[in-house]
Amino acid sequence: MKVYIVGGGIAGLTTYLFLKKRFADTQIPLELRIFESHKTTLTPSPTTFEELSSSTAIVGGGLGITPNGMRVLLDLDKDIHDAVVAQGFVCENFVFKAARGFRLIKTPTKDLKEPPEYCVSSSRQGLWEVLRDAVGFDIVDYRRVTQVLVDQYGKPVLRFADGSPDEEADLVVGADGVRSTVKKAVFGEENETLYAPHFEDMVGVGGFVDMPIPEEIQQDKSMLHYLGPNGSFGVAAASPTSLMWWSTNETAQLPSSAKLDPSELKAQLVARHKNWKDPLIHAIIESVEVDSVYPVWTTPPLPFWGADRCILIGDAAHALQPYSGQGASQALEDAQTLSLLLSKYLPLVSSEDDAERLEPSGAIAAATKAFYEVRSPRVDAIVEFTKKIGSVKRDQNVVQEFMVYFFFWVMGQFPFMGKLLLGDYNEKLASWNAYEEVEKYLNRGK
Repeated sequence: MKVYIVGGGIAGLTTYLFLKKRFADTQIPLELRIFESHKTTLTPSPTTFEELSSSTAIVGGGLGITPNGMRVLLDLDKDIHDAVVAQGFVCENFVFKAARGFRLIKTPTKDLKEPPEYCVSSSRQGLWEVLRDAVGFDIVDYRRVTQVLVDQYGKPVLRFADGSPDEEADLVVGADGVRSTVKKAVFGEENETLYAPHFEDMVGVGGFVDMPIPEEIQQDKSMLHYLGPNGSFGVAAASPTSLMWWSTNETAQLPSSAKLDPSELKAQLVARHKNWKDPLIHAIIESVEVDSVYPVWTTPPLPFWGADRCILIGDAAHALQPYSGQGASQALEDAQTLSLLLSKYLPLVSSEDDAERLEPSGAIAAATKAFYEVRSPRVDAIVEFTKKIGSVKRDQNVVQEFMVYFFFWVMGQFPFMGKLLLGDYNEKLASWNAYEEVEKYLNRGK
């Protein structure tokens, strides 16, 4: 069976590795291939937002892999898990601070299991390289998929930008990001506008800076989140020896280009944070050059994540707000869950039991439906929670600003109030288990 993955970023590479693992000792031979539009670059220089998101292998910037994501990596392969930890920085705490200089709350990142997992901050490049090395250098086919069609036999066919011959597959996994080509095949090009990425009226800048890891980060093993009246600022170690930073703010208009005048961007950054009190913020701003701006895109809720033997995962299915902290981890959970479901349904193609035997198209359709029904409630809960806290990233008057500070301070002083105000989101986030959810789905009604 030919399973082709479109997109060689984190979601695509992890899907390949999970499928290879799940089907290694089965009688079902899978021909696995990954198609990616660009060879990766550490310093992409896109001039349009379409270019900025056209390749899942443009992997600049940083991220946090939360404990649920780290457990997925542990399930995938302990060596991969340990390599991600080694190249990143284990953040045992999130520290929230006010722009006016005082600390609001320090909250642990560890989950509720033993031994615990913690959040690992990392460059996106670092995580990608660990996964790419595990996949192997010769697996990824660097051709840009421009269209996915359905042939006369009901199978998806990949068409390429370079005019090379089409490739027919049994299943196409769309791991090709927020501007997914595979999504057009799922919903039809006529519905492209209906399910197009949504600009969240927020933009960000950020990168890496050649500075020693601050003592506060070293001592508390923390990731620093600063909240203020006109946006947010963050600082974390990207590795034991490097520092990453980011600044996010509200804007009513999408910038004209992804590539802007560096002096103008630097001036805007200085002006935005000039009254923020922490010297670390100013030391970072003085040390960096900024030439690109990153708009915050999300994917509107989709009624399903697959059709016609095409399945969407990661940002192609559910691009989340970056301040959810769950983008990478949810892509990892997608890959884990999809591989589990395919390992349950594809064997039914050759089942000796007539009652449960499925045609290949039926097995893929059943796995597609199950994937959406297992994963979408999880993603929806994260989206709804993120909406509750999203206002802290936007412009605020003085009253609103101090209400946010008070909210975080109360949660720090009286942890039970945090649960009262936010519910059991954190517990559910940490305790979700793909194996249990898949079994629950398969056994429903029994």
